[in-house]
Parts: sequence; C-alpha cells; structure tokens
Amino acid sequence: MKQVKRDAKEFMQNLLGEEVSFAMLLRSIRTRDDLTQQDLADTLEITVSHVSDIENGRKFVSVARAVEFAQKLSDSPKYFCAVALQDQVNQAELNYKVQIA
Repeated sequence: MKQVKRDAKEFMQNLLGEEVSFAMLLRSIRTRDDLTQQDLADTLEITVSHVSDIENGRKFVSVARAVEFAQKLSDSPKYFCAVALQDQVNQAELNYKVQIA
C-alpha cells in the first residue's frame, strides 16, 4: 500500500470544498492511496461488498467502526469520528453541524 503523508481532512477539503460524508471520505482515501476496493477491504478486514456499500452510501458506519477504520488506515480518528457523527445527524434530518474539540 502506498503511504501518503496528507491527512484525510486536508485532502477532502482541497478536493471538494464541501461537507464530507463517510462515503466520500473512504472513497477519497482509497483513491488517494491508489488502492482497489479489495486492497481497502483487506486493510479494514471487511468484505469488498461492504466497502462498495459504504462508498455508495448504502451502509453507514458507527462511530466506533469509524475510529477503528482510521486506526487501520493510520489516519485521524477524530476526523473519522466527526464525519461518521455528521452522517448520523444528517440521516436524522437535523440541522446541526458536528464539531469535535
């Protein structure tokens, strides 16, 4: 797996300039690191279909799972947690923005 020093938050903000979903985050990291869905699935210890479901917004990730994924990808657990929480807030159709200190 190709190691890149940029963190996910910086990459996503530069790429999109908009609110990031966990689906967008995971896909961008996979693209950034030049990984296939199989490579990512192996790293995260999940199935390829689960990766696809997350990337396409068919499945959501719990906060605990988001932190686990961040650790396995050597990325920011705090940012992954915030994005997963924001997805839950958005899914509940609440007009709140998640910020983690």
